[in-house]
Amino acid sequence: MILSSNNHFQAENIYHFLLQQPWAMVVLISSAVYIVVLPICGILFFCDSCSCATADSLSSSEALEITEESKTSKYLFALSLTMMTIVIAVILMLMIVYIESVSYAIIGSNEIDRSMDAIYADINLLTNTTFTDLTCKLNETFKKLSARINISIHRLPNKIFASLKQHCPIISLPQVIERFQIKNVTNFIGNITLAIKSTKSLANNLPKTLYQQSSMQNMIDTLEMIENHLITLLQQYNDIYKAANNTRNNVEFYSDDIIKMISLTLKPSNSFINVTLRKNNLIIMKMGQIISNLHFIIQEGYHKINNLIKTPLKNPAFKAAIFSISIFAIVPVLLVIIPSIIVITCGIYMLIRKYAIANWRCAGLWSLQTAGAAFFTGWITMLIASITFMGGFSVETICQPFFHDKQMHLYRSWYFNRAVTNLINFSKLTAGIGEFLYQCKNHKSILSALKMESFLQYYEQMHMKYLPNAAEHTKKLIERKFIRSSLYESQIREFNNTSKELVKLKENLFNYVVPLSIAEQEQLLNVSFANVKGQMIELLKIMTEMEKNVIEVVKRSLNSENFTLIAQQTISYEYNLTINDISRRVLYAKFHLLNGSFICRPFYDTLVNVGTIFCKQFSRPIHGIWSSAAIIAICFLAIIIIVLCISTFFFSLNNNFERRSQNRYDLNIRRGNERNFRNLQRENNFSGTETSSTITY
Repeated sequence: MILSSNNHFQAENIYHFLLQQPWAMVVLISSAVYIVVLPICGILFFCDSCSCATADSLSSSEALEITEESKTSKYLFALSLTMMTIVIAVILMLMIVYIESVSYAIIGSNEIDRSMDAIYADINLLTNTTFTDLTCKLNETFKKLSARINISIHRLPNKIFASLKQHCPIISLPQVIERFQIKNVTNFIGNITLAIKSTKSLANNLPKTLYQQSSMQNMIDTLEMIENHLITLLQQYNDIYKAANNTRNNVEFYSDDIIKMISLTLKPSNSFINVTLRKNNLIIMKMGQIISNLHFIIQEGYHKINNLIKTPLKNPAFKAAIFSISIFAIVPVLLVIIPSIIVITCGIYMLIRKYAIANWRCAGLWSLQTAGAAFFTGWITMLIASITFMGGFSVETICQPFFHDKQMHLYRSWYFNRAVTNLINFSKLTAGIGEFLYQCKNHKSILSALKMESFLQYYEQMHMKYLPNAAEHTKKLIERKFIRSSLYESQIREFNNTSKELVKLKENLFNYVVPLSIAEQEQLLNVSFANVKGQMIELLKIMTEMEKNVIEVVKRSLNSENFTLIAQQTISYEYNLTINDISRRVLYAKFHLLNGSFICRPFYDTLVNVGTIFCKQFSRPIHGIWSSAAIIAICFLAIIIIVLCISTFFFSLNNNFERRSQNRYDLNIRRGNERNFRNLQRENNFSGTETSSTITY
């Protein structure tokens, strides 16, 4: 009836429902038979001529006479009294249970307002707390996630460029040349050339005798060869440096182009992040709408259940019905118990007397009155039990699927969710209320219970769509770009050969020492020669460094694989790292929200509280009423059987009493007649007339 749109069951639905409950049908049919048959049996018992003559029949019965010698009959009588006492005690206890159950039902109806209002207040507090918690967690999580994704995307171009430097040495050529420019190689070679010319000039100024004796000509020839190689080396260096600068410009332009291309391909992703930041507010608003809808569903359900429970319970007719049920159950019990107590008292009095000489017809009549009360009022007790059983069965029928089913099959059914939608006139439910409550029962978070895994779908598009598209776009753009190197292997080879020749000349130069006689004659020559040797050492160091840094970079780049292929592989690798990082962050954020958000178990606990009020507060008292009333009605049958047996004993005692009284009366008459006859005989003897007669008794 709660789920039905027209608030009532169809007849075929009721019929089908009853067929599914055979035990309830058996109970109701049995109670109906009891209600109909019991008073009919009472009428037949008391109106039948044989039954009406029970006392006379018992009076003329010799077989039922109880004497002091008949111990077995006396024990049976005592056993019957004991059984009747036990049954009466059971009825009294059941009556206490019955009255307490009625009292609990009345108390529950009086406290229904306070209980339902407390639950409704808890629901309002719960929904407000849930919305506040979700808003805070969503805001915090979305802000952190967006900031970290934004940082990862903005770092991507620099990461790609750094990776290209590692895998393609030519990319680092501009930085190498910038470091190498500090040495100012051109000026350094010029200074060495001037030092060589100065040394040659000083040597030429020596006296010819000293010049010829000291083998200065060999030194001058070596210096001239070094000077020529330095001029060649300077020219080669300038050519290489110019080509390296041109290559550097190409590399820098290419690098800038790569960064621009990456930034261009990431532009949709950056725009998407900005759009996502705005959509976060929409997600939070959607969450608020979902919570509001949920609150609306619970509120409407509360009002429906509240009206369903409170309207009949607050009706004066309900309390009048409870009072009538109490009276109608108490009166039959009193009508049976009072004469039963009298019968038990009489029976006990009879048993404790030494001589059972009394008139027990009155006790027998009380026994028949007890049987009559049980016959003609027991059906009332069973009728009350049947009515309350149907009420308790109806309550239990609602409680079982709504509150006692651990798997909550009804709540999770399609029919229930459709019925709830029709009930509250709201068709835009984002999640089934039944499945939501079932998930809450299992201590799930509210986002998991509402199946809101799609709330991060915008972020998932970032690593599933936008970044992969950007990577493919970047690789296609790189295919059209090429680095044009201005350096050639021949230039590098000639430069290396010149450097090697300078190394050999340096060794020859270092093998020559200015004689002491010449040093004393021309001190500046020795100083100038030492200066040339020192600058040659520094020059060769610079050449070695240049070869290791600049020339080696160019050589490795010229001998490396296709730069475009390496760049594409590097871009794919870095994009994949970024995609995986963003995917991991999105999954972590989803896990954090789904498992760390507000646990919705209190929503299920609220449902349990409603079930406690509806089922325990009313169902248990009703079960107590019908079960105690039904057992009392069954006890009435035992009372009828026992009390009829007891009545036979009482009427048998009365039969014995009347027979003994009549015998004593006849004996007194005979004794009186005998005394009168003897007196008459004496009178006759006294008058002289002898009369002999024999009297035989």
